[in-house]
Amino acid sequence: MTVLAGPVRAGRGVPAPLHYAFHTLRLTLKNRGYVIFSIATPLILYVVFSQIFGGTADGGIDWSAVYMVSMAAYGSSAVR
Repeated sequence: MTVLAGPVRAGRGVPAPLHYAFHTLRLTLKNRGYVIFSIATPLILYVVFSQIFGGTADGGIDWSAVYMVSMAAYGSSAVR
């Protein structure tokens, strides 16, 4: 069994968790379908619906905020 003397580094002096995060981000961005349906679609729907139904309704509800929360929920449901 080998014992390491210091923290594990993943090439070029980058800490392993940071290397893992960048690698995962790169792999995620390479998947165009995932990016389109989890980032672009909610963004486009938010802009469209907030322009059509934006403003304040009865009771002081800001519909742009309601749509933002619903599109964020949709985008987060697409997380792998």
